Amino acid sequence: MRMEVHAKKIILLGFLTFLPSLLLSSLIPDFYSFIFLFGFMTNFGFGLFYSIMVYVAVKCYPEKQGMVTGLVMFTVGAGSVFFTVLSTYLINPQDKSPNIVHYEGSIRY
Repeated sequence: MRMEVHAKKIILLGFLTFLPSLLLSSLIPDFYSFIFLFGFMTNFGFGLFYSIMVYVAVKCYPEKQGMVTGLVMFTVGAGSVFFTVLSTYLINPQDKSPNIVHYEGSIRY
């Protein structure tokens, strides 16, 4: 049985997961909620984008699978340079240093 992938639906799900979790992570003061939103949900949404980009690129150019996969990987890597600056601006716009206090055997945020 062949499974059809509906690229538009997966891209929409990735967008609806990635962007709100990124924006909400800049507003939440709780550390563990931040880790869940920024560390898990944002990357889950991005993973949906990445898998669809590779799938569509290989479907469009089946004779040059290596080249188009390499181009997709390059754009993801180059985008991470830009996204690092953007995410730092969204999450920590005042450039505050973290408040981490180390007690005997435990770390408090």
